[in-house]
Amino acid sequence: MFNFHKKEAPLLGLQGSGGGLGYLAPSGSSLRPDDNGSYLVLAMPLNGDYTDYAHLLNGGATETSRTWSSSTGTGGIVEFQTSQYKFYNNAFRTYNGSGGACASTGDMTNSDFLFTTSEDFCVELWAYIDSGSSDCSIFGTSKNPSFPITSGGKMGLNVRGVGSGGTNPGKMHAMCLGAGDQGNAWTYDSWHHYAFTRSGTTMYYWKDGVGAGTTTSSGAYPASHCNDANILLLGFNNYYGTAVDKNCYINDVRVYKGVAKYTSTFTPPDSILT
Repeated sequence: MFNFHKKEAPLLGLQGSGGGLGYLAPSGSSLRPDDNGSYLVLAMPLNGDYTDYAHLLNGGATETSRTWSSSTGTGGIVEFQTSQYKFYNNAFRTYNGSGGACASTGDMTNSDFLFTTSEDFCVELWAYIDSGSSDCSIFGTSKNPSFPITSGGKMGLNVRGVGSGGTNPGKMHAMCLGAGDQGNAWTYDSWHHYAFTRSGTTMYYWKDGVGAGTTTSSGAYPASHCNDANILLLGFNNYYGTAVDKNCYINDVRVYKGVAKYTSTFTPPDSILT
């Protein structure tokens, strides 16, 4: 297990455009603007480190210092790399080999990732998954990051594959909601924008800005049997019997609490500055 420590961003000045707010630039690149920045509880570009910039946009309401660790099974890899990315010339990568791979941190505030009855929220990110051989859980919270990753104990975003999901390859799944899979299959081996939003009692699922399904969600999220998760996870690809040799690349994870960011078809951000 290797530890990855958050490094402070250099103070490179404020930038903004298109009505967006001002931003400190991470690692020499401008952070993508966000008009809903005051609602952020997590904003991780994943452009070479695990820095969380939510505090720059929400008035310092969330902790900013987290220590991440990698966990890998046989053949697993956790790294930052420059060969495949959406933004910032860099991206987080997990390669699950035959035993799984993820990055995790216990430095989190549980209440940031627990949503009360009918409370609005949004989770969004960019991800590149290079095969449909198995489920790929991209981001979430958990009670235990050890392998094999077990069901329950987490909230987050999962993309179904054929290995364990069986008949639902490519569909989105908001873990611990109990709402089933949403959307249709789509092409792997390319970057896609994934998001799910709750507005009132309606949960919306989005893929590349197009609705992938809706369901009713009127209770607390995560569901009660998934509460008490105290670990954040990234890229927890796991070996389910056929889920081997699979890459997942991730850029720009953002979690909002108190706002339903997307409730109608939208154009996902396609550049750092818009």
